[in-house]
Amino acid sequence: PNTQSNNRKAMESDRTVAERYTWLRRATKNLLDGEVFPPGSLVKGKWHELSSMMLAWSRLVKDGTFDRVLELLAPHKKQQEEQGQQSVDSTNRLTPALIIEGLLKRVIDEQEAGNTDVVVTVDLYNMAIEAWAAAAGRSGKRGSGGADDDRDTTTTGPGGRGTSQTLAAARRAGDIVRSLQTAYEVSGNEALRPNSRSFLDALGAFTRAASYTSTPSSARDRASAAKEAEKLLLWMEDLAISGKNQDAAPGTVAYSLAMDAYAKSRHMDAGRKAEAIFRRLESAYLLEMESASQKDDKMESQAGRNTGPNKVCYNILINAYSRQGRRGGVFDSAERILTEMEQRFEETSDEAIRPDVVSYSSTISAMARADRKGYGAVRAENTLNRMEAAGIVPNTITFNSCLKCWARSRDERAPSRAEALVRRMEELDKAGNPNVRPDRISYNTLIHAFANAGKAKMAQRAEATLNRMEKFAEEGNAELSPNLFSWNSCIEAWSKADVSYSAEKAYSVLRRLILLQRDGKTDINADKFSFNTVILALSRSSAPEAAVRAEELLGLMEKATARGIPDVQPDLYSYSSVISAWSRSGKQGAGKRAEQILERMEQLSQSGQPHLKPNSVSFNAAIDAWAKSGEGTLGARRAEQLLHRMEDIYAAGDQSAKPTANSYNAVLSAWARSGTKCAYWKAEELVNKMWERYESGDSDVRPDHCSFNTLINAISKSEREGKAEKALRVLRRMDKLYQGGYKYARPNEMTYTSVLNSCAFTFVENDLSKRKALDVAIFTLEELQESHYGSPNHVTYGMFLKACANLMSIDDERWQRIVEPVIWQCRRDGCVGELVLKQLQNSAPEHLYQNLLDDVVGRDKMTVLKFSDLPEDWKCNVREKRGRAQWKGRRLGQSSPARASAAATAAAARGRRTTTTQVRVVKKLQP
Repeated sequence: PNTQSNNRKAMESDRTVAERYTWLRRATKNLLDGEVFPPGSLVKGKWHELSSMMLAWSRLVKDGTFDRVLELLAPHKKQQEEQGQQSVDSTNRLTPALIIEGLLKRVIDEQEAGNTDVVVTVDLYNMAIEAWAAAAGRSGKRGSGGADDDRDTTTTGPGGRGTSQTLAAARRAGDIVRSLQTAYEVSGNEALRPNSRSFLDALGAFTRAASYTSTPSSARDRASAAKEAEKLLLWMEDLAISGKNQDAAPGTVAYSLAMDAYAKSRHMDAGRKAEAIFRRLESAYLLEMESASQKDDKMESQAGRNTGPNKVCYNILINAYSRQGRRGGVFDSAERILTEMEQRFEETSDEAIRPDVVSYSSTISAMARADRKGYGAVRAENTLNRMEAAGIVPNTITFNSCLKCWARSRDERAPSRAEALVRRMEELDKAGNPNVRPDRISYNTLIHAFANAGKAKMAQRAEATLNRMEKFAEEGNAELSPNLFSWNSCIEAWSKADVSYSAEKAYSVLRRLILLQRDGKTDINADKFSFNTVILALSRSSAPEAAVRAEELLGLMEKATARGIPDVQPDLYSYSSVISAWSRSGKQGAGKRAEQILERMEQLSQSGQPHLKPNSVSFNAAIDAWAKSGEGTLGARRAEQLLHRMEDIYAAGDQSAKPTANSYNAVLSAWARSGTKCAYWKAEELVNKMWERYESGDSDVRPDHCSFNTLINAISKSEREGKAEKALRVLRRMDKLYQGGYKYARPNEMTYTSVLNSCAFTFVENDLSKRKALDVAIFTLEELQESHYGSPNHVTYGMFLKACANLMSIDDERWQRIVEPVIWQCRRDGCVGELVLKQLQNSAPEHLYQNLLDDVVGRDKMTVLKFSDLPEDWKCNVREKRGRAQWKGRRLGQSSPARASAAATAAAARGRRTTTTQVRVVKKLQP
């Protein structure tokens, strides 16, 4: 019964509002009809209907009735738009202001027509100014499609540029007060003199128009509104100084409005601009106080309008610094203003300038924008403690501002400090201070702090916090129930976690949200960010089913979009990430699946969704999928075909799919992995093509170290005779280019290791070819040890030993002269990795092996030597991949065949590479 009664009242209220508005529109239209009432005919008491009608429209705006009218009209207009019909009712946010100004114009027309009963006063003008000021600040939802939507409702500003309705409304308020001042100066009629209300309403209009959140306006329009507010303030000062209108003399409120316009606009230099106005307020106040002590009561009365800076002015100034677009020096300036407040209060004991909770909260909020890691957060927490020491009780907003500082700080202490703050809020709440009770924002910010840590333990705590919020909701605290931001932050926490199963955990959290929504247990729908975050995590995952799940999520997004669920439509990022997931999977058929998704994107873009047209990133991911597909020649050819498609699209004038160095490098990789005899020639052809295009002016395809390294890799996998020398020539080319100033061809450890790989796999019977390959290996290692391009790592040493094993017999006396110094240096460098150990176990002469490793196993020659048995200083710089195949072990004293068959496990050791003095340990030797 109660529900039915409330519904009836709501319906009656809606009917009353609609009837009131309809009657007012009809009566106004009748009164303004020139045929019914020609100019000059509204005599005696009839003209008072004009002023009464203006007052009625003004009240309609003030009491919020007009906002209700817009809400009632919105569904009807939206329905008409969906049906392709043009709306008959043109009501929008500007309607009351337009009608009031129309009524004002009719009053003026009556007077000009000779109607002596009409009296035009500043109060009538003020109603019009007030109406335009209200229109400048009335909220409109972006894309709502309703009567208060700002789409297609721009006016033409200076230079023909589109201007938002809010700024246009504010400018109209300013124009009216300026025209009123002009009319007063020309006529000398005191009834037309603009008063303080006229100027303050016009200033307030620009302040509302400058607001970032009040209306969907552009940054340019907000900045323009703030500048015009300041310009109007300066004009007011000139009017007062020149004596044209003493009522225009700006007081504390006027200066505060101009400052607030900059604060709300988020102008790049909002703080500096607002402080300049603040200092003018101080100067004006001091001058007025000095004049008031020397002049009559009238001046004292006028000076009383400027009460000087108060806490509101200070708070606006701090807020301006905390919101300004330029970050540099923001929190230092905010803290400087707060310190100034504290000092002035200590000097004067004036409660009007005593810092309050807003002062400290705004300062802490400014500190959240500190660029230095953790610096602003520490200062923010110190400010919180300073606030409590000053006897100001912080509230939830203050703590939330401090939490935001830690969440944004990128400091490793952020999760623990944020958690401690929330715990402190909970303790204060339990102690009887409900003003600091944690709210949804508090817990969301805590989850966000956990998410930014990028650690698995922090992701677990983020999910635990999300579970707590769900439990709060089950216990009846609906205001603490998780919202979409809570879920997305938890998903993000797992997607960033530094563990191999992070993508799976992010996927499970998203799946839980989807199931809760499907079962009707929550009204929260996962959005595009939710899906894209998980898809991106899956695209970086090595899990076997990562690509399948990524495509599954993409399918869910497409189905949800088809059902009309908002904010979940997949974008270019979604499709490209799924292609990347298939690329990383390395599964059989991954290249085909990636290309099918690419083709689907092209079809969708041609069928009315141009935003899904594949770009360079999409094509590169598909090329990479073919390169890693393991399908040999087929994969390489399909990758190259996709590259040619990119070239054709770019040649047709589409810049979005322009091939880049990454495109060519992916195709290079495909040919290097193909295992075909022509792989080397294809790779060399592509590198030369890249170089030609670069020299012709296309810097996007310049060959880099990846291009040359992949070419060397293709050479090493070929069966070409003399490939070691060919690989060395590519290295020499890179060195020459780099020394000549081409910084993109700088060789690195991988370059030298790839050349050694070419030497290691030179399988020829010709002794001369073997000797040349060994010379290349010796020269390459020697150069790396002496160069500034890097230093040998465990793979480099292992590959050099592999080359020696393949190019020398086990009884070759050169083992002692060439290999032994290398192994000693490898030990000193801490680079005895599993590959090095394997080569020594399987290929080195017995006496050399025992000599090098005797101090590890001591006298027990039959001990199985494992990688984990090596001294830590031998392997401290080894960075083996986890999960890689384990090497075989060997017992000392066994023959090579026996040693090769003995199994042993080797644990991967991680450590930080230390700087060692590069010593020349290899001399180029001839056999």
